[in-house]
Amino acid sequence: MFFDNTVLDVLARGFVLSGVALIWIILMVRIVGLNSFSKMTNFDFVTTIAFGSLLAGAAQASDWKAFFQTLVATACLFLFQFTLSYLRRRSETALHTIQNAPVYLMENGKICEEAMRVNRVSRSD
Repeated sequence: MFFDNTVLDVLARGFVLSGVALIWIILMVRIVGLNSFSKMTNFDFVTTIAFGSLLAGAAQASDWKAFFQTLVATACLFLFQFTLSYLRRRSETALHTIQNAPVYLMENGKICEEAMRVNRVSRSD
């Protein structure tokens, strides 16, 4: 992609592509907002993992098509996340469908055994 020398090409690709992809993600976060990594819903958690995977894919891209595809995929994930966030704010049905309800595993210093059982959490966790 950058050099005929394999070693120089690998170093340049790793440096340039990961840098550009990281700047792209930062730009998307600035546009969409910090709630992109909030992990308030299952979708937020999954997209956080997917962003890391896409960043790694961009850094390892062997051609420009694959690199730009990861940037487009990242932008699409931000768009989906933004749309779901918008729907959560506008619709009670969407909020209850998407949003995770908090689970209290301990209340007033007492362990809630039933909540731990339902959520498959052990005392050592």
